[in-house]
Amino acid sequence: MFTHGQIRWFHTVAATLFVLTGVAHTIGQYTPGPTDPATVALVRTLNTTKLGDAPFTWWQVLMCWGAMYGAMSFAFGLHALAITRDCAYDPRVIRSSARFLLLAAVLQSVIALFYTTTPPAFFMIPAAVLTGLAAFAPAKPS
Repeated sequence: MFTHGQIRWFHTVAATLFVLTGVAHTIGQYTPGPTDPATVALVRTLNTTKLGDAPFTWWQVLMCWGAMYGAMSFAFGLHALAITRDCAYDPRVIRSSARFLLLAAVLQSVIALFYTTTPPAFFMIPAAVLTGLAAFAPAKPS
């Protein structure tokens, strides 16, 4: 059994991992590009090849998806931190928020592992464990 303070701590650390995931992904998204010739050629092709008759390229789609992933992870974490604070750390709100974060962390982990792009899972698996504890671990009576 955990105290409400411990459950709040699990939730806070997990929400912070979401924020850090968003920051890390954004840094990775906009760091200098590849230097090896094969990857440079691939990026050039993606940057110039349009999707059928669409006005955008494959590279623009990939950059958009990456930017959205970073922004949404950041926003999920900030929302979880803000909502629980604004509700005076009500244990019911923390558990509800933790269930949502658990779903998001599990989905992100499964998708990252499925596509063998593991870096998001480094943040999201611990976040899933912590939010699982915050959402479902028995609490000591107040």
